[in-house]
Amino acid sequence: MKSLVFKPGLEALRQIELYMDNLCENLFINETYYGNLIISLNTLNERLFELGQNSAVKLTYNTDHIHLSFVIEGVENQVYTSIIEDKSLNNNDITLELLNQLCDSMVIENSTITLDFEVGALHNSIYKTRVNLLKKYFKKDKINSVDV
Repeated sequence: MKSLVFKPGLEALRQIELYMDNLCENLFINETYYGNLIISLNTLNERLFELGQNSAVKLTYNTDHIHLSFVIEGVENQVYTSIIEDKSLNNNDITLELLNQLCDSMVIENSTITLDFEVGALHNSIYKTRVNLLKKYFKKDKINSVDV
């Protein structure tokens, strides 16, 4: 499932959670990053609801396995304007501050919000850990086989 259409609000929380569960399973995204991803999308859902988004929005993702981007399209004009004003006036809105801390970049333009996460560093770290564990295992196996 590449995209999800939902109307912001409490009912959307479960839809977003199912979407993220499937996405993380299909893309082999570690649980460490899952938390940031789900909190970011749920926070954005809540903010859209608070600002009066009445129509459904479309959430899609793009990835090159180094970056994972979520694009939210269909943000209503008054909601979009409020978010832009909060960001440009540096209103210290807690929602925007939280999103800025959780994601690597956030772009707001043309009634679209894009959240970008760098997931390649995590995959690379996991890869290196697994390689080191395998090297240690095989080295130990060789030593034990010679000692016998």
